[in-house]
Amino acid sequence: MEHESINLQFQLIRDGKALAVLAEDNEINGFAILIFKEACPSKLSQYSDLSTMAYINDLVVNINYSGKGIGSTLLKKAIELAHKGQCEKVYIERYEENLALAGMM
Repeated sequence: MEHESINLQFQLIRDGKALAVLAEDNEINGFAILIFKEACPSKLSQYSDLSTMAYINDLVVNINYSGKGIGSTLLKKAIELAHKGQCEKVYIERYEENLALAGMM
């Protein structure tokens, strides 16, 4: 993640336009950033009305916890929170080289 992107995500969380979903076991071992509605990237408006969507901007799991279902659990929890926030659709992007995320989708 780039420094500018991280700062933007923190600002969205402070403004109540995003949530950080954490996986913890005495330390943070994974997280997902869930962005709501009009705060979603404008490029997503080609797929749906931004006012009804959520966007999972990042989903990261500590490599030491890889393969333990943490990413899948974070993904499910983020989708659940999006629906509770009155979002009808949830979008996530995956980089081609991120094979672990491909297995969760």
